[in-house]
Amino acid sequence: MLNVPLIRVWFRWVLRIRRYDCPPTESIVEITPSSYSVFLGYTRGRIKLRSDFRTHSKYGKRIYYAFRLLWWSLHLWDLTIADKFLPKLSFGFDTLTKYPDPGTGATTVDGFMTSTTYGLGSGVDWATLYADAGNVVNNISDVDVFVSLLSDNVQDKWRQMKRAGFTFDTSSLTADVSISAAVLSVKGDSQSDSLTVSPTLNIFSFSPGLDDELVAGDFDALGTTEFATDITYAAYSVSQYNDFAFNATGIAAVNKIGISRFGLRESTYDAPNSSPTWGSSKSYTFGGYYADAIGTANDPKLVVTYTIPGSTVKLNMLLGLGQ
Repeated sequence: MLNVPLIRVWFRWVLRIRRYDCPPTESIVEITPSSYSVFLGYTRGRIKLRSDFRTHSKYGKRIYYAFRLLWWSLHLWDLTIADKFLPKLSFGFDTLTKYPDPGTGATTVDGFMTSTTYGLGSGVDWATLYADAGNVVNNISDVDVFVSLLSDNVQDKWRQMKRAGFTFDTSSLTADVSISAAVLSVKGDSQSDSLTVSPTLNIFSFSPGLDDELVAGDFDALGTTEFATDITYAAYSVSQYNDFAFNATGIAAVNKIGISRFGLRESTYDAPNSSPTWGSSKSYTFGGYYADAIGTANDPKLVVTYTIPGSTVKLNMLLGLGQ
């Protein structure tokens, strides 16, 4: 809307982006609540931008005040009709979708932590592997393993176990909202089970040392209480999203004023600390997409459905209908 001919003149006026600050011929390529950026071309193979920063959320406020009546109307439609009876016609005003940030050093992160003994023939018993603090981490995966287990060629010894962790910035929910549902989804890419033990997956609590960077020691930072129904090996999709619909415990773990943290681990053997049947140099794996994959179309995502207190009252006041 900021760049489409004719419409851009009106919409830039709505946001109070002045012609002398940004001529209509310039393309706005990014807008935040307090800034916008203009594409100026390429200089020696690099993209050249000009950004305008304000000391307050000027553009976020302009959008809100210009469209608040429409916003509340759509919100009430979702709240009373669409989300309950016609979800295909929902505008999504009662849902929040969040993705981990790619890489590290931003606000959130995803990745996997590993406990590994490396060399063939140097495996450890199940109890040692299970309780290990972890010694390998990867924060910058695009398509990789979420969860895995690898046996040694020595009887009843194990060489490697992987668990995954995800953090999401859900602070925009605010403390007053009421959460009715939450779904954490990971898009699958691969799976294997040469151990033939039919592993399962589930979401658990996660307490990493940092919200924006995982370390190897976060391997043992996952809880053991299931936040959803298990996804079985047979049901795990290697081409679509695998959805974990949270139970009451999982919903309560969504942080409405900060960062929500969740771990993905095997739930039949790993979480309950129950060794699977051993086989020489065998494994199981679940693989898929992390946030470092290009775009967000395949990224892990958390979708929270919520209600804002007093939605109907506020809309009535805006419409002049009283309390």
